[in-house]
Amino acid sequence: MNNPNTRLVVFDLETTNNPLKNYRHEIIEIAGMEIVGSKINSSNAFYSLVRPPCKIQPYNYRVSGISDSMVKDAPAIGQVLPGFLRFIKGSPLVGHNVAFDARVLNRHLSDLGNNEVSNMLLDTLTLSRKIHKKEKLHSLDAVMKRVGIKPPRKKRHRALEDVEYTAMVFLRLLDILKQYDITTLEAINRLCNTNCEIEDFQQPQLF
Repeated sequence: MNNPNTRLVVFDLETTNNPLKNYRHEIIEIAGMEIVGSKINSSNAFYSLVRPPCKIQPYNYRVSGISDSMVKDAPAIGQVLPGFLRFIKGSPLVGHNVAFDARVLNRHLSDLGNNEVSNMLLDTLTLSRKIHKKEKLHSLDAVMKRVGIKPPRKKRHRALEDVEYTAMVFLRLLDILKQYDITTLEAINRLCNTNCEIEDFQQPQLF
């Protein structure tokens, strides 16, 4: 990005999950981390476990490592969200499959009688699919390996770790986009949130 003062927030939710259609996902962990310019500011982060209004099922524990005992004394989502909203302010939000997290976040805000966030959403999943069109795998771990970020040895699926790795992936993807002269926030937003492809940004050759 051209502006060294541009502030982005990478965020991630861990939620309860169930394959049933119309299942209501409950937030059990929320994290955010700041990117200013092209620098990850890990010292300015937001993190909280969240006590959900339901039991955490064994499947969710196997995926996230978060158990009922870990969240029994955690604040409820209504206590956590005001601080998170202050943290993100109006900054563009970055995430891997960010639309899902934004949708869950907004449903909780709406349930609590708050306005939904309308921040710009920048998705590393979408960017990966448009940059690496021939690749089939676009999970966060797959994209990390593809852009040269070594995944941790241990199983990783916690919100604060995910936001840091997502931030690293995002910056690596931005470096690739620079090769196509896609450097502005507006252009990255267009690539993430419209049907345009990287080729649409290329200048036609004049002969």
